[in-house]
Amino acid sequence: MKKIFILFSVVLLTTIVQLNAQEWSGTGFALNRDYIVTNYHVVKDAQTIKVSGINGQLNVFYRAVVVATDKVNDVAIIKISDSKFKGFGTLPYSVTMRMAEVGDDIFVLGYPLTQTMGDEIKLTNGIISARTGFMGDVSLYQMSAPIQPGNSGGPMFDSKGNVVGIVCASHDKAENVGYAIKTSYLKNLAESASLSGIFPTNNTVASLPLSGKVKSLKKFVYQIHCSNQSISSSSGSNYSSATSRQNFTETALGIDMQMIWVEGGSFMMGCTSEQGEDCDEDEKNVHRVTLDGFYIGMLEVTQSQWEKVMGTTLSQQKTKSGNSYTYGVGPDYPMYYVSWDEAMAFCRKLSRQTGRKYTLPTEAQWEYAARGGVKSERTKYAGSNVADVVAWYESNSENSTHRCGTKRANVLGIYDMSGNVWEWCHDWYSDTYVYSTNNPSGPSSGFERVLRGGGWSINANYCRVASRYDQLPDDRGNIIGFRVVCLP
Repeated sequence: MKKIFILFSVVLLTTIVQLNAQEWSGTGFALNRDYIVTNYHVVKDAQTIKVSGINGQLNVFYRAVVVATDKVNDVAIIKISDSKFKGFGTLPYSVTMRMAEVGDDIFVLGYPLTQTMGDEIKLTNGIISARTGFMGDVSLYQMSAPIQPGNSGGPMFDSKGNVVGIVCASHDKAENVGYAIKTSYLKNLAESASLSGIFPTNNTVASLPLSGKVKSLKKFVYQIHCSNQSISSSSGSNYSSATSRQNFTETALGIDMQMIWVEGGSFMMGCTSEQGEDCDEDEKNVHRVTLDGFYIGMLEVTQSQWEKVMGTTLSQQKTKSGNSYTYGVGPDYPMYYVSWDEAMAFCRKLSRQTGRKYTLPTEAQWEYAARGGVKSERTKYAGSNVADVVAWYESNSENSTHRCGTKRANVLGIYDMSGNVWEWCHDWYSDTYVYSTNNPSGPSSGFERVLRGGGWSINANYCRVASRYDQLPDDRGNIIGFRVVCLP
C-alpha cells in the first residue's frame, strides 16, 4: 500500500494551493458533529489549521485540529476546535460506501487556484473513467473531471449528490484525469479512530437539478488554510484583536459586513507602467506612499447594510436626489444616491455603535487596497488587466448596478473596486496630487471630494486603479456609493 504515497510525489500532482513557504490551502467537506474530511497531504506539517466558508462566510475563520490520519491512503479527519463555532447545520447529502461504476456521472466542488481565480467555490464535472487509479491502485477512482491546485480534499459527488470519493490528485502527463479516494477508506479511518455516527445518511438533494444540488451542497464544502507557523490567537466570527490583524465580520445592527485586513507597506501611487497610455493628467505625478495597515470592506456598502444603519431606503434616497429611476434594487446591491456627507454619517453612526474607528478610505488607502497592497500583482484594474473580469461598467452592465461580489475579487479578496459604483474617498480633491508620503490624507480644504473605481454607466478607463474623479460632497448620484475602512 505504500506505493500510493510514494507515487503521489513522483507522477501524481497533489493539488494544494501553495501560497508561500509557510502557508497553503486545500478543500474539505463537513461530516456530522463538527468533523471535516480532507486529504492527509493538505494538513501534513501544519501547526495551524483554519477553516473558512462555513455558512458561506469566506472571510470568517475557525480553528481546527487533526483527529485522525491515514498517511498511506491520504485521508485526514479534522475537527473544529473554536469555541465560537455553532455547528454546520443539517447536512443535505449522504456519504455512501457504494462503489461507483465506470461511466457514472460525477461532479466535484472545491477551491482551486484561489490566488488567480478568487475564493468562490468552483464546480467541475465528468464521469468515472476507471474504478482503479494509477497502475491499478484499488483505493482510487479515476475521473474525467479536471482537478487543479486547491481541489485536494474536496468531495466527489455522484449524480444524486451522494459523496462517493475524496479528491486527492491529478496526473502530470494527462489532461482531464483526476483521482479520488474511495469512501470505504474514509470509513476505515473513522472506525479505527472510534468516531461513530459522523457520516451523514439523509440525502435531500437527489431530486434537484445540478444547479440546485450545487446551491445546497456548496454550503458544506470549505477552504482549509494551513500554516507551519503556530499562532496564539483564534479568529472566530467577530472582531479580531488589534494584535492578530485577521479579517473579521462586523455584526453590529445585523449588517454582517466583512472587513479585510490590508497589511501596511509602500507603493507607487499614480500612473504606473501597467496603466498604459490611458492616464489623465491628474494621475501623472507618480510618487511613493507608505501606509500603516487598516481594514477595508470586502464589498461596497449594500442597500441592506445602509438601511439597517441609517434607516432610509434606496427609494427615499432617490427622492432626496431628485431622480426618478433606480438602477438595481436588492439587499445585496450596492447603495447609491448617497452623498459624501451621508457616507460619513454612516461611518460615524457605525463607530458609535461599535466603539471602533470607521471612516471613508483616504485616496491612498483606496488605491493601495485596490492594487492588492503588499501582494500587488500590478494589474490595470483591481484584480485583472481585463475590465470584464472584475468590473461592471458601460459595456457589460446592461444599464444597472449588480449584486456586490459577483465579479472576481482582487488578490486581497476585495470585490468591485473596479466598476459597479463610484466610491467616495475621505480626501478633498486636488489635481496637483502632491501629498505627504506617509499616511497621506489629502489637502486640508477644497471644493470637491475624491471618487474612485468607476461605475456601471461609464467606460473602463475610469475603472483603472489609478483613475481619479471628483464630485461635490453634497451630490447624490445614481452611480455613487462607498465602502468603509476600520482603523486598528
